[in-house]
Amino acid sequence: MLLVKLLRVKQGKSTEPSVGILDAQSVKSTLVSKSSNTGYDGGKKIKGIKRHIVVDASGLLLCIVVHPASMADRKGEKLY
Repeated sequence: MLLVKLLRVKQGKSTEPSVGILDAQSVKSTLVSKSSNTGYDGGKKIKGIKRHIVVDASGLLLCIVVHPASMADRKGEKLY
């Protein structure tokens, strides 16, 4: 997070972002994902995990959280 703040200052912006953009992506399980973290996303027909990613308006990464793919996007975004 320190690098994000330094880059924002260099761009002439406030250190704290005023906007966060959230997106979720369901991906198939990998060898490193635990079976307790996997689920089935019925909408995309994928068994695996779901990544919720938050970036600022410049596209700088603010947060990543990984959930089972079965978790609804609405529920996942409330966990931040």
